[in-house]
Amino acid sequence: MNSVFIVAPSKIIDPWSDIQNLGETLSNPLKLRIVDRSEAYDSIRLIRALDETTIDTEIRMELDYRLSEEWSYSQIDKLSKGNKIKNWAKKMDYSCPGTYCNHEKFENMKNLDIAFGHIIPQNWARTFPHNLSTVNHPDNLYLTCKNVIHNSLITSQLYY
Repeated sequence: MNSVFIVAPSKIIDPWSDIQNLGETLSNPLKLRIVDRSEAYDSIRLIRALDETTIDTEIRMELDYRLSEEWSYSQIDKLSKGNKIKNWAKKMDYSCPGTYCNHEKFENMKNLDIAFGHIIPQNWARTFPHNLSTVNHPDNLYLTCKNVIHNSLITSQLYY
């Protein structure tokens, strides 16, 4: 046997800090802590309780395969579809999630300066092949400025 693959339940150590520094966090691994069996079971019970509660919870259905292919990275990276999304983000008054540009509003950027980033980076998908089928899925994409993408590439080259 050449390798061993172990799956262990874990949690993010400092999720609030990671959310506030999203532009930097996406290019750096999250700090994780393996949870013990009782904490894992507590989490499972909480998830199952969502089914038994009267509280309204919204769970978005998985995208239809054709729709996910139509809006995958390879399709939206093309000029016409990509520009539709970028113009929509400008119209909705959205800002870049990264800190390199100080959360610049997309409406202040040229479309060429807005990029599509991957939440789970493409190089992670190559490292963990079970992610290859979903790495370019619309649920794994976000809008950002080219500064975040450029700095993420520099950081990932240092680690790989």
